[in-house]
Amino acid sequence: MKYLILILLPAFALLTGCASKTSAPSGGVIIDRKGVNMSQYYADLEECKTYAAEVPTAQNTARGAAGGAVVGGLIGAVVNEHRSVE
Repeated sequence: MKYLILILLPAFALLTGCASKTSAPSGGVIIDRKGVNMSQYYADLEECKTYAAEVPTAQNTARGAAGGAVVGGLIGAVVNEHRSVE
């Protein structure tokens, strides 16, 4: 039983870590301004932010939650099956 938990817990942590979304630190991105047209940079940045705002984050969050529920259910089924065998 302990070995099963020791195997499943890191696997679950890995799966949830892959599903998480990181955000930029507050204050924005650090860039090297040398040789960069800053007005073009800010125009590109605004275009990128507009595109990012169009991404359906609620839908992605729901999919992630459903995936987590499935993984949790599978882990519970395996653990309960292992207990009934003992």
